[in-house]
Amino acid sequence: MIRYFHNKGYFNSPISLNIKTILFFLFCFSLLTFFCLAHVFLQFTIRDLRIETVRLQRQYEKLMAMEKQLIWKIGHLSQGDRLHEFATTELGLREVDPGSIERLFVPNQLITAYSKGGKSTGYEQAKWMEEKYGKETGTQVGSLLEINRELNAREEALDAIWKRVREKK
Repeated sequence: MIRYFHNKGYFNSPISLNIKTILFFLFCFSLLTFFCLAHVFLQFTIRDLRIETVRLQRQYEKLMAMEKQLIWKIGHLSQGDRLHEFATTELGLREVDPGSIERLFVPNQLITAYSKGGKSTGYEQAKWMEEKYGKETGTQVGSLLEINRELNAREEALDAIWKRVREKK
């Protein structure tokens, strides 16, 4: 049998390990190694992603259960009976007859006196009221302010006289 191979020329052929053949097999080996390492890396990545998916699904289920519970609590608290019960038991509030509620009405002059934009001196306030509520109201307030100034001046004069009288005694 050895003769058969020898006669065919299998053993007589020279070994052909030249640079091209070495580089070709080196390239094939490195390519094969790269794909094997990529396969192992991707298997580990897929495993990690599956673990993360399970963890995130559990967290999602917990959050959905929490959302349902919060929606139920909001619905329960928004019921009028629950709020009424909480107000009477926890806060100590009592029921009031709507007919017994007192309503306070503030006169327009008082609102004008304390609203923004008016001045504390009389004539500027009268002018401001004329612009805001019309000329008739402004003149009425102006006359009231004038009367008030005169009364204040008289009170101050009487107070000064009263102080002098007290000091003399």
